[in-house]
Amino acid sequence: MKKFFFILLLSGCNIINNDTDNEKKILILVSVEPYIEMVKEIAQDKVNVISVIPHGVDPHNWEPTISKIGKLNDATAWFTIGESFENTLYKKLKEKNQNLIKIDLLSTIEKIQSLDMCPNCSDTHAWLSPKDDIKQGEIIYNFLSAAMPEYDNLFSKNFNLLKNRLIELDKNIKNTLASYKGKILLTTHGAYAYFCRDYGLTQIVISPFHGQEPRSKSIVNLINDLKKKNNSIAVIFLQPNHNNKPTIKIAEQFSIPTHVNDPYKQNYIKTIEDIANDITTNGE
Repeated sequence: MKKFFFILLLSGCNIINNDTDNEKKILILVSVEPYIEMVKEIAQDKVNVISVIPHGVDPHNWEPTISKIGKLNDATAWFTIGESFENTLYKKLKEKNQNLIKIDLLSTIEKIQSLDMCPNCSDTHAWLSPKDDIKQGEIIYNFLSAAMPEYDNLFSKNFNLLKNRLIELDKNIKNTLASYKGKILLTTHGAYAYFCRDYGLTQIVISPFHGQEPRSKSIVNLINDLKKKNNSIAVIFLQPNHNNKPTIKIAEQFSIPTHVNDPYKQNYIKTIEDIANDITTNGE
């Protein structure tokens, strides 16, 4: 994505708002908390950035209220990822702020189809792929550079540092998980499709339909199927804010320890490292 594209988007926009310390900063919105970290890694303290989804809330079941919308009205840009609430909320925010622009962070990556109830929706958990994080980071860098060209050297330096860190992370995980290709990552919620694609694992989701507990018959059928593949289960993940009982039941059937993993934590690089570490811990 070219910088001149963002310059066109920003022309005529009031991109500056006043911070509490009277330093002029733009306000950036992200849909979920991991992207707070990504924006800060590139922008440092030159922008204010907040997550639209509050901490500890499942974005698939979240609905915005008028009181929660108010603090978002002064934003310059919103980095979106394709969550179901984004289009509706964006229209509401545009009514108050015509200058708000929406930037799709997944526009340059190869999307994976979602496992939820929306048959034409893309999986949104692309921040768990280091190689896709590089592409998303580049979009963030290009926007920031166009919005605040006076800081381009800083943004460029930070993006390249992040890029190199992600390249090294990807290389290390590929080496670490080389012997796990074809194995199963069992999870309550399907957040790991991009990670599994990158490193040759197969994600099996216990509760693919958000908010709906799987039927007992479905659990029995899955257990019977997994019995044929017992040695192929690399890791079982439980997740906060989800019903983990069916997943625990399956783990008990196979005497496999479970790991709690929150894919929505702000430190997404630590989350990626934890996924790989939990897999190898089970494999020892």
